[in-house]
Amino acid sequence: MPTTRSSTKKTEETEQIGEKRQHHQTTGKTKSEEPQSKSVKHENDEKAAKHEPDGKDASNGKDTQARQSTEDTDTKDTDTKDKDDNKKAEALEKGHIYFFYRPKVDVEDSVESIDEVQKLYMVLKPYWSTEKRQPTLVILGSKKLPTVDQHARYWGFVGAADDDISKITEPFKESSYETKTRGTRKIQPARPVAEGVYTITSHNGHSHLAYITTAPKEPGTVQEAFNIEKQASLIISVKNPQKSNPPQAGLRGYQKPDYPQDLQASFQDRRFIAMATTKYLNYQHCELLFIGATQDLLKELGDVGEDLMEREDKDEFEVQDVGVEDYIFKEMKLAKEKVPVEPLQGEWK
Repeated sequence: MPTTRSSTKKTEETEQIGEKRQHHQTTGKTKSEEPQSKSVKHENDEKAAKHEPDGKDASNGKDTQARQSTEDTDTKDTDTKDKDDNKKAEALEKGHIYFFYRPKVDVEDSVESIDEVQKLYMVLKPYWSTEKRQPTLVILGSKKLPTVDQHARYWGFVGAADDDISKITEPFKESSYETKTRGTRKIQPARPVAEGVYTITSHNGHSHLAYITTAPKEPGTVQEAFNIEKQASLIISVKNPQKSNPPQAGLRGYQKPDYPQDLQASFQDRRFIAMATTKYLNYQHCELLFIGATQDLLKELGDVGEDLMEREDKDEFEVQDVGVEDYIFKEMKLAKEKVPVEPLQGEWK
């Protein structure tokens, strides 16, 4: 499997281009009463044939019980099917997830709203996978995650993938550059906004990215602005690089992932496919589509969701033992100095 190593400059150029090209549903006819029959026997025969209610007919109660029994059986069958569906959720990858945001260049001091944010980054750091995987930087084109309740669809792409996490987080550091008209421009460091655990699953013909945040304990103003929930499951699909993007959407035509033949063949002639393997995430410019699915991980993913919750408890203990800020900066191999950490408490900075 190839290893993608990107310089800071290349990643920044990809981000700037990607940012400009973002991806974006009784009437029942009342049955007429039969005319009353002159013959009682005929009326009873008629009712029996039509299964009309008659308090003197004990068979009616049996019919009702039979119908109720059938409905109960159908309900049980549905419940059993739902449980069977949950068991089909298969974990493809487990790891830690981190969110950072970078202020716009022209923001001189503190960030006060999402309007002053240039990029929202998502870092996936797997510690178990069915494939040989690398830490991955995902850039979210809409600067936020899709909402779950509205099942929104947002685009993103892999900005970098590398075994060395410091190569992934290089764009997070403070930097500067020169311009002819405005002189030196300063780029402020990216701020951590959330940390937690994640699982990528294959489930009923599609794939999910499910996560639970450990820090902050509950979403604050900043997390809500980015649609980062306490826990959520997002449907994640991979775009076929051989299919063109709509105008002003996605990456430019020359920015394509260099997939090996087996991965490219999996698309056949489809524009998007479920992530049957997480190897796609090892390739820069891998384009992704995220769709908000649910906040109920147990109902959606069954045992896989329960496992994720157990890992969240363990992660919370480890984070509290070390300290939230120290834990995140150590894992990301970033210097803590001069980086505002207030967003981890839900406050803009």
